Amino acid sequence: AMALRAASASISDQRVNDPLEQTLRALFNRALRQREIGLSDSFFDSGGDSLAAARLFSDIERVVGVNLPLVELTRHPSVETLAARIRQGGWNPTSNPVVLLTKAPEADATNVFIWAGAGADVMTLCELAGHLGPSIALHGIQHRGIDGRREYDVTLEDMAKRGVALIQALQPTGPYALAGGSFGGRVALEVARHLRAKGEAEVFVGLIDTYGPGYPSPRKDLSLISRLRLMVRQTKPIGRADEPGVAVVLHGVLDRMILLLGARLFMKLSPAGWRLRGPIRYLFARQACIAAGRRRAPEPYEGPVHLFRAALQPPADLFESDPSLGLRPLLVSEPIVT
Repeated sequence: AMALRAASASISDQRVNDPLEQTLRALFNRALRQREIGLSDSFFDSGGDSLAAARLFSDIERVVGVNLPLVELTRHPSVETLAARIRQGGWNPTSNPVVLLTKAPEADATNVFIWAGAGADVMTLCELAGHLGPSIALHGIQHRGIDGRREYDVTLEDMAKRGVALIQALQPTGPYALAGGSFGGRVALEVARHLRAKGEAEVFVGLIDTYGPGYPSPRKDLSLISRLRLMVRQTKPIGRADEPGVAVVLHGVLDRMILLLGARLFMKLSPAGWRLRGPIRYLFARQACIAAGRRRAPEPYEGPVHLFRAALQPPADLFESDPSLGLRPLLVSEPIVT
């Protein structure tokens, strides 16, 4: 018994003095803005989100010298498991534009191909994969440029052609199931158009809170007080929880200044060979997606479309209400709304 306790203490001492784990632990704490996180604590259970994950992996690349794909954090969310993954090696952040998000799909699972929102990494869809279960093999298709190498698809047509090639390399024939969240739904819709043009009649299209062009639009009969409410609403932080007091406005204004700089300045001034690091890579990829969405809209899609809407939508007293989320100009028939 004494020998067993001594061996256990020796292993514990080795873990405490493990340089890689201690470095990662410090970076986890920095990204999460916490004093301490345990070696086995999950990054996401400790309050981490996709933006914090981007900061974490940027720090890991700078301090440790390894450029990991962000989706690795969903598979290895603790300090000890991520350290083991780094020691294992063998990854390439640019070699896998299609990421299997389902942890252990069944052998006969149905393939579903999904795109994230504008400039978002597919790791944001891992929670959805968990809810769908092992009978669905959820494959996330990364936007070009998400790795920071500044190679973008600048039209929905380009995104669709790339998407079709990636999908058919994995599944040569239909039926196909496509989905997309937010702007990713626009991409999925265009991929479905290309597949049908190639003779694939059975194509399921599921759009998750995908907005059509110009949606939501403010009501035209707003009172002065309502217009002030609208202005305050438009200064709220992007993708963050609301905070009390002036912090809401300050964070919201800062977010929009960064977006403006990204759209008007960063893309023009940064050298073409400069690889972006950290959260700014998502800003650039987002701007590329927005530019693609603003170009000429394609002909309306003729097949059936399922629209999944969140319960919380833009308030009807400030914005024109539309159950189809402004998608009607993009569709021949009414979407099936859930």
